[in-house]
Amino acid sequence: MKTASSNVCEYKRLTAEEQKKRGILGRLVGTIADFKNPTRNGRLYSEQLWDNVFKDPIMQEKIKNRALFGEIGHPCDRTEVDMEKIAICLAEEPKKYPDGTLKGIFDILDTPNGRILKTLCDYGCKVGISSRGEGDLMEDWTGEGEKVDPETYICECFDIVITPGVESARLSPVNESLDTNALKLKQALTEALNKATPENKKIMNETLQSLNINLDNNIAAEDIGADAIKQLQESIKQNKQLQNQVKTLQEKLSVCNAKEAKSEEELQDFKSRVSTLESLNEAMKIENGKLNEQLSQAQVTTKRQEMKLKILSEQHKDQTNQNQSLNESLQSKSDRVRALNEKLRDERSKNEKEISSLRESLEDVRQDSKLLKENCDRKIEKATKLVEHYKKIALTACNKYIEAKAKMIGTTPSSIKSKLHEGYSFNDIDRVCEELQDYQLRMGSLPFDLDKNQSLKVKIKESVEPIKPKSRFDDDIDENLVNLANKYGK
Repeated sequence: MKTASSNVCEYKRLTAEEQKKRGILGRLVGTIADFKNPTRNGRLYSEQLWDNVFKDPIMQEKIKNRALFGEIGHPCDRTEVDMEKIAICLAEEPKKYPDGTLKGIFDILDTPNGRILKTLCDYGCKVGISSRGEGDLMEDWTGEGEKVDPETYICECFDIVITPGVESARLSPVNESLDTNALKLKQALTEALNKATPENKKIMNETLQSLNINLDNNIAAEDIGADAIKQLQESIKQNKQLQNQVKTLQEKLSVCNAKEAKSEEELQDFKSRVSTLESLNEAMKIENGKLNEQLSQAQVTTKRQEMKLKILSEQHKDQTNQNQSLNESLQSKSDRVRALNEKLRDERSKNEKEISSLRESLEDVRQDSKLLKENCDRKIEKATKLVEHYKKIALTACNKYIEAKAKMIGTTPSSIKSKLHEGYSFNDIDRVCEELQDYQLRMGSLPFDLDKNQSLKVKIKESVEPIKPKSRFDDDIDENLVNLANKYGK
């Protein structure tokens, strides 16, 4: 959702009395988040995430009641805020800018940690700000980093840190009561500790310890004379503005005095008119007495008319009450309709802005998806062509290999292919060739030739020596030879 450039994060100046009454030591203004650029650790907190955070009813309640507190440093063992270690409070809802940043205003509270933060700011330290919360991480679809899930992220608060995750998340002090004494950081912190109560001093020491600040060692700090000159120039500028305001107020006071004199004249004229009216009132009383006498005489004759008038008056009163009730009901319904129309206009405006933003995001995603699809289609087409090419090479190699094997074993390539299954490999060719070669060897060892188109011919050679039976059975015949002869003789 885009934000108009007129959303300026203005600093509301408070008087010293207001600051003291609210317990405010000063204010800090600056960038608190960036939804276009990732943080130092490569995580992106999107615009939708921050919209969800500040639309959350709990967050709205905290901001409205000035209860969105923060501490100095992120605690390691908890997500909730420790009331004893509060240092800042978000003064109002942050504003969104076209450059992708969120800017906010924080009050420095008059607490132990708040006084430490005030001392650091007076010294010239430009502290950082960082959000504290929990959420799931998801892989960015571009593959360039991690993205925090907007639907699961829960923001607890914002804390003061030395090195913020967002490089530009640095706050600048803008308050009415800057300390212009030329004190160094060590002296200012020591003075704040000495003035603190034992309980507050313990909390301040814990915070200093977490920030690795040791007051027992020498701390190098430059004199803040330049800051004092800058503050003096700012004070001169403010003084000039106050003088202009005084001059304007004096002019307004002159006008008020003239109006007061005129009002006094009108009051005197009104008093004289009142005196005249009092005289007329006395005359009217006399005349009224006469009329009362006449009315008493006419009461007997008009009694019936008065009774009728009373009945009509009661009816008119009832009708008036009914009309008043109806008017009130109508006014209430009109107010509700007006409120609903205003709410509907606001919701429609928000929805239109959100729809516009989503359409822009969808168009970007479509463009990116189109580019990715075209790239993938090109790669798939190239891979398909390469696969077809290798298939042709493999088929040619297999045919050549079959022809070579056929020549080696003395058979035809078609005989080998007829015994191969679909999707055969070189190992399958070798196996079939070995089977054919084994078959040929076994057929060649038989004492007769096999020819399916001719009758079975048996070669018999006369033995020189008399045949001696191998066993005691003279008529023992090899059954395998008989079965083979019968098979090929049919």
